[in-house]
Amino acid sequence: MIITIFCLFSFIVQNSLFSQVIPDATIEDAPVEPHTKNPANQSASETTNQTVDDQKNKTTFESRLFSIGTFSYQPVNDATHIAAANGLFEEKSASALVNFELIVHPEHRDKKTTSTLKVDVEGSASSLYKSASPFYEKNAGDWIRLDELFWEISLVPSSSFLIGKYRHIFTPGLFQNPLDRLNPTSTLPGEPAQREGAWIAELSFDGEFKSELLSRYRLSFAFLPAPFQDKSGLPVNARTVPEINTMSRAGFSFVTQPYNRDYMGGFARLYLDFFKGDFNIIYYYTEKQQQGGFSYSRYFLNSLEWHGEILFYEKPHSSFVVADKNAPFYADALTGLRYDVSDTTSLTLEYLYRQENPESYPAGLVDQSRLWLGQLGTESTGHALTPMRHYIIASFMSVNIKDIFDVAFNVISNPFDNEYLLSLRTDIKLDKASKLSLAGTYKIGDSTSFYGNFLPFDYQLRAEYYIALF
Repeated sequence: MIITIFCLFSFIVQNSLFSQVIPDATIEDAPVEPHTKNPANQSASETTNQTVDDQKNKTTFESRLFSIGTFSYQPVNDATHIAAANGLFEEKSASALVNFELIVHPEHRDKKTTSTLKVDVEGSASSLYKSASPFYEKNAGDWIRLDELFWEISLVPSSSFLIGKYRHIFTPGLFQNPLDRLNPTSTLPGEPAQREGAWIAELSFDGEFKSELLSRYRLSFAFLPAPFQDKSGLPVNARTVPEINTMSRAGFSFVTQPYNRDYMGGFARLYLDFFKGDFNIIYYYTEKQQQGGFSYSRYFLNSLEWHGEILFYEKPHSSFVVADKNAPFYADALTGLRYDVSDTTSLTLEYLYRQENPESYPAGLVDQSRLWLGQLGTESTGHALTPMRHYIIASFMSVNIKDIFDVAFNVISNPFDNEYLLSLRTDIKLDKASKLSLAGTYKIGDSTSFYGNFLPFDYQLRAEYYIALF
């Protein structure tokens, strides 16, 4: 069995329904108030040591290496459908990823200047990367992908400039993020965790208000050089993508798409710490289309959190299958609640609506194949055309049971088609830096539903370990 290495664990935590902890529905790159010690509570020796450290002003380094090994089993031998549907593999499979992250804080003689350099590289191998699958163009073997490589500098405390490949997370949805058009869609059970960022150049300004109603803001402007054409995480002049081909035995063939400047553009974003919550307004622009939307999230009564976001856009994101190709505009919307039963237990409920998705599943084999291949993303964005128009996601999470176990139970349903996906995961902590996970999914649906008809298997079982190497 091939043992696997995996990526930056915090993003698995934030982007997977199998994850150990559900993240708070807050804007993660919102301005953070600086935390400093109160000089009145410091001893003379502490103050002296802090001054000496400031005078040294040495470059500091942070490095992390994570390893995750995965073994999966599902009872169906159908690589094409399984890969296209959920990113899973046929029968028995083992995969491994390794993620190395290095963060450098260079020294600056000017005490007002701060900067950060980050490199995040992921390597992987698998026992079942089939060349016949539309997801992979080569057989089993190692591959490397650049997830992040950026430099951020702040010349004055109220502004910063960032350039490179960077993963933004600034929308409040816990499992899906319709307002996020920079990164691939958040994961559902069985889909690979998304951690890769987009190439970007961004200028941001921060500030504060002396008001309880409106306390902080961040204004950002960014340029995006068409980030969706890449190989191993690096920009390329062309990319190879699958296309429907009814003459092919596999039902598809690979074609080469040249670099298209129509998708070069940028975005403007205004974040406000408004009414004790996080409020976002975002506008995206490319030659191909305009997109815009807003989001809000906040806690009520210290234990109940509400969040919502909506995106409006001019044209379909996919050329495969859409509900109405002649609609004047499209909207994706999400709303959700999270109730913290205790410090270690929470209940979450989210509803996602995607106007572009098909109202009913296509009957023709060609359109069905297009729906499968739509999972790969589209020619216009890196987002997948997810199969269902309506999602209701319910989750129960309890962590640190007896300081050893974490348990998560999740249900995804499309109530209009009476279909459900159930997932259960248990994490057993071996020590402070490692754990063993056991997970499984089970799908319910009739012959007219996606889970009942399109997915050619009923369940999947998975064993996984996690180790922090350093």
